[in-house]
Amino acid sequence: MIPPETVQAIRDAARIEEVVGDYVRLRRRGTNMFGLCPFHDERTPSFSVAPAKGIYKCFGCGAAGDSVRFLMELEHFTYPEALRNLAKRYGIEIQEKEPDPEEKAAYDHRESLFAINEFAAKWFHSQLWESEEGKLAGLSYLRERGFTDELIREFRLGYAPKDWHSFAEASTKEGYKVDYLKELGLLTKNDKPTDMFRERVMFPILSASGRTLAFGGRYLVKKERSPKYINSPESLIYSKRDVLYGLFQAKQAMIKEDRCYLVEGYTDVLALHQSGVKNVVASSGTSLTTGQIRLIRRFTPQVTLLYDGDPAGIKASFRGIDMLLEEGMQVRVVLFPEGEDPDSFAKNKSSDELKAFLADNEQGFIAFKTQLLIQDAGKDPLKKAEVLKELVQSIALVPDKLTRTLLITDCAERMGMDEGSLMTELNSILRRQFKKKQEAQEKQAQKTEASPQVPFPQAPMPEVDDQRPQAPDESTTIPDELSLRHRQERELLRLILLYGNEKMQALEAAEDPAVQSPELISVTTFILDEIHADDLGFSHPTFLRALEEIETLEQEQREADITPLFLRHSNMEIRTLAINLVSDQHNLSENWEKRYNIATEKEEDLLRRNVMQSIFRFKLEVVRGLAENARNKLKELTTSGATFNEQQVMQMLREIQNYVDLTQHFSRELHRVVLNPSR
Repeated sequence: MIPPETVQAIRDAARIEEVVGDYVRLRRRGTNMFGLCPFHDERTPSFSVAPAKGIYKCFGCGAAGDSVRFLMELEHFTYPEALRNLAKRYGIEIQEKEPDPEEKAAYDHRESLFAINEFAAKWFHSQLWESEEGKLAGLSYLRERGFTDELIREFRLGYAPKDWHSFAEASTKEGYKVDYLKELGLLTKNDKPTDMFRERVMFPILSASGRTLAFGGRYLVKKERSPKYINSPESLIYSKRDVLYGLFQAKQAMIKEDRCYLVEGYTDVLALHQSGVKNVVASSGTSLTTGQIRLIRRFTPQVTLLYDGDPAGIKASFRGIDMLLEEGMQVRVVLFPEGEDPDSFAKNKSSDELKAFLADNEQGFIAFKTQLLIQDAGKDPLKKAEVLKELVQSIALVPDKLTRTLLITDCAERMGMDEGSLMTELNSILRRQFKKKQEAQEKQAQKTEASPQVPFPQAPMPEVDDQRPQAPDESTTIPDELSLRHRQERELLRLILLYGNEKMQALEAAEDPAVQSPELISVTTFILDEIHADDLGFSHPTFLRALEEIETLEQEQREADITPLFLRHSNMEIRTLAINLVSDQHNLSENWEKRYNIATEKEEDLLRRNVMQSIFRFKLEVVRGLAENARNKLKELTTSGATFNEQQVMQMLREIQNYVDLTQHFSRELHRVVLNPSR
């Protein structure tokens, strides 16, 4: 177990914008940074990172947390794994206590797989540089292909010897379990396991954070019934549908250039990277998947597909283009001359020539598909109609309406067709898609109704202090639909978390002209005093617990900085509440005043008025609720048929009248605050 003081040191050192920036392309907007959420499918950035607060918040799906939580969600780390990852990144030494046995077993298994892959990558790399066989066969091959020693080291390329047992002996000698080696596909699964990769150049496949997930191996000597490439099988740490070769080396360039070049093979990535085109990744020989597309979109929405001159292969890739369009990507295509592929072309051109070729020859997918398909159609009107239908079907996949309209215009001009006819076909396809989606939803709804309703188990969030899971019955969500009173309670908590230590005048001092220099009190103290002055309290259980903790902190330390404590609270519900309250989706631009000379007021400039408004609104809702309860009791008493006396009724009427008077009083106070903001 990681000691609490070390956990705190890790959290203090971790910079949320750096951690998230390794996975998401962030753009600054005011004090916060925004990008596309990595946790759900979106095309308009709603994922906010607040560097000053050390938190992230998605206003689309509700995901929220700090650097530790981000890694847990995205990399599927356990809580200790995320902390260790951050500790390693920021150079913090961890001296751990003994963890829970089950947690330790699961962690050891996963970490053992990573450790084995890391050992394998280093071993294959050393074989390439240090063994005679590796230097003669593997290194000479890579150099003949034109790859520099610097590139070979950067991508950690290696060599697997032709001996059947060399890696097996080396790995088992280091103490690695044979079962784990088999699980990762490094050894065969027979009774006497042998090396899976033999006499091959090795390409380590890394995660976005740089951990070794798997390997690809290319043969150097062609053998009968031996594939050119063999790859690691899927495992606990490797899913090929969600991995792109070269992403670790390319991600920063993808963010900087705001574009991703997508190729097919390992050597295509290496050749382009060496030629200065570093924002390049490969699907590693597999068909493009939705997971891979969304991985790219974390860094850029713009993809350029690089194809060699094989028409049959290009047509087979049309499905990949459609998938990219469906995910809202901006797709362009570069076609290399016949007989060339990205690898061979890059080796025969200088860096400037390659970049110029890519810039001059990329074209939109409409132009690309039109050019390719119309050649087959010739002058046959029926085939031309099929081409048009295929083009419009691709356009129909684009989520954005305006983009679809512009693409239809482009398509009509290229094909010499009436734009209205193509738009009619487009609308027909969209209606069919909508109907199909509706039917699928109805079918799913019927299936859900017919199935027993078993709640889906939610994974508990580990406690910050002792890393134990929360109690299974502890709620971790706050409903979006809140009563008016609960909304007022939440607003008071928001003001405390955002401005709790700001100073303001007490009501009496502010309204007494005889008080020349009134003592200022904190917003937190002001709000707590106003709540207690009328013997009020919160009714929402989560808000009440938060308020009670604030009161305790206020009593122990009058100037306590509550917000950081709540943002890292051991209770997930309070932590999520705090993140939601301090996160702001919109920032008021300073350009209104700078460019247009339009004066704007920020919330902190109107703090006293906002606090007073919230206090009076809260009190108003409490009194209204009390009045309603009193009326209901009176009604129940007079209509139930039970015996009652006139004195009881008069007492209840006086109570109701008192609540009515208080309601009117708080309404007038609220009205005065709103109409007199300068107070």
